[in-house]
Amino acid sequence: MNNLKKYYKNQFKKYGPTLNGVGWSKKKKSTKRYKVLLKILKFKSKKKIFSILDVGCGYGKLIDYLPKNFKYNYTGIDIVQDMIEYAKKKNQSKNCNFYKKDVLKITKRYDFIICNGVFTLKNNLNEKKMREFVLKCLNKFNKHSNIGFSFNLMSEIVDYKSNILFYPDKDFIINFLKKKKYSEIVFDDKSVKFEKFYFIKK
Repeated sequence: MNNLKKYYKNQFKKYGPTLNGVGWSKKKKSTKRYKVLLKILKFKSKKKIFSILDVGCGYGKLIDYLPKNFKYNYTGIDIVQDMIEYAKKKNQSKNCNFYKKDVLKITKRYDFIICNGVFTLKNNLNEKKMREFVLKCLNKFNKHSNIGFSFNLMSEIVDYKSNILFYPDKDFIINFLKKKKYSEIVFDDKSVKFEKFYFIKK
């Protein structure tokens, strides 16, 4: 985790509040990624105001893509303090809170949990440790979400594999999710090339 924090801290210091600053590159894919993950909001109930936890929020870019007619209490967490400070300043007038926090240490419950990019970069972790980390996070999402959660992963079917990225097979996640007896599991591997998206309704 310390190596991961160092990587993102250096990225943000070098590139600032940009896609490169949070480890992403192409704007079109990044925009699509935010919009796809937010499809989890379709699982909404009759509540008037919803709580959202954005895991790995970076500098708070997800907020720009929230539906305009959607009333929410937003919380973003990240492990890089510089990103959190920027997000706070950028969103002072909005109903948002930002905290430097490890995802495995969340304690509150939220209607929706959205996790973008946290499971794609394994950094110095081996395959086994990365799988353990992902499953620990999913257990946390399950425990602390009221309505549902969404997240993305790299596809195992790609034209090139990087040593620092995590490419789990589909069955690894699906078999885990099936054990939880969710009311609905939606899988999307078409919206963004070489990526998978999961939408879980409690």
